[in-house]
Amino acid sequence: NSSTHRSRLAAVLRRSSTTCTFIFKSRKGVVTDNNTKVSIVRVYYPLIATVLYKSGVVYSWHEIISYFGGLLSLCIGFSTISFMEVAYFATVRLYQNYIGHQQPKTDAKQKNRSYNDIEIM
Repeated sequence: NSSTHRSRLAAVLRRSSTTCTFIFKSRKGVVTDNNTKVSIVRVYYPLIATVLYKSGVVYSWHEIISYFGGLLSLCIGFSTISFMEVAYFATVRLYQNYIGHQQPKTDAKQKNRSYNDIEIM
């Protein structure tokens, strides 16, 4: 009766749980079918209590940029576009102004002449 009860319990556990089998063998000799120095331990974990961990990327790069821009806009009224404008004026415009001051200046009359004032020879 006890062995029947154990076999029924084992059958139920196999169907409704995850099984982990450990085989312990003797250090001496080779394990064969007739070897009696082998112990098999089966541990049954119920599916309800099994916890699986999966790690992945929480935020991608474009989500981080959008969240950061949203926080800046909300907290200090500074948007990502404003940041781009500041970067533009700090680099490109300063460079253009620097180059503009390096070029020789033309005569003021020539600068203000229109196409109608140009004489064709």
